[in-house]
Amino acid sequence: MSGLGSVFEVTVASRDIERQLRFCREAFQLQPVTRDASSVLLGAPGSDRGRLRLVPAAADPGLPSPEVWITGPRLLAVYSKDVPRTQERVTAAGGAPRPYHRFEVEGVGAYTEGLVRGVDDVVWVYPCPARRMPSPAFDSDPERLHGELHYVGITLEEIAPAVEFFAGAGGMAVIMDQEVEADWASDLIGVPLGTRMHVVCLAGEDTAPIRLMLVSYSGALQVVKESTVRTVGIRRISFAADPAEMHDRLVRAGATPLGDGLLRGPAGVEIELRRSAQ
Repeated sequence: MSGLGSVFEVTVASRDIERQLRFCREAFQLQPVTRDASSVLLGAPGSDRGRLRLVPAAADPGLPSPEVWITGPRLLAVYSKDVPRTQERVTAAGGAPRPYHRFEVEGVGAYTEGLVRGVDDVVWVYPCPARRMPSPAFDSDPERLHGELHYVGITLEEIAPAVEFFAGAGGMAVIMDQEVEADWASDLIGVPLGTRMHVVCLAGEDTAPIRLMLVSYSGALQVVKESTVRTVGIRRISFAADPAEMHDRLVRAGATPLGDGLLRGPAGVEIELRRSAQ
């Protein structure tokens, strides 16, 4: 492996693991895979990628939930085959989703997407593209409503340096790069009308289902740089990679070493490099 591959898992620091677990199970069909004294790993049967690890959060200072335009890892997405049905599940699980929307995505075609602010300051998106993308979970069980995690989204002041980090140094492929200014974006995300979103999606070299989405905002809304270290929410992205090869490349690209196979990358997100699933 010569670059960053697919995402094994995303780690969320939780105020209440049992509450988060119930929400993920009832809303998106994510099931416990393993559990120990310090964490719970959730996933979709049939897929060893795109999993969600819940760990206890450190002391919570009680900060207000961050908006999506504040820098940092902000979004998780789960593939849905039927957004209205997912909307019903999300509501039954205790969420208050925004109205879902249908729109066109360049290079993909028709797209339906819903959004809800879930537990532990995580904003969940549930997209349904007209042309289904690869999903081992759906291949394993075609009757499933939801797949594994579909993407993890990071809000940035500037996208170009992060693209250079993940694509240039990390070897990921840019599979979408576009700017969006549309009424549906305001209705779905809650940004003011006239806001422009620059969205770049990247995939690992093994093109597994979970992807990385980089987002910045401009126009009527400017990105706010996070000035506080948060203890709750999305903390870490664990990539398939050769740690010995990728560590130095990412450090040269600006990452801060944190330990064995662990670095801090753009917008403060932790990046874990793994040879295989754990």
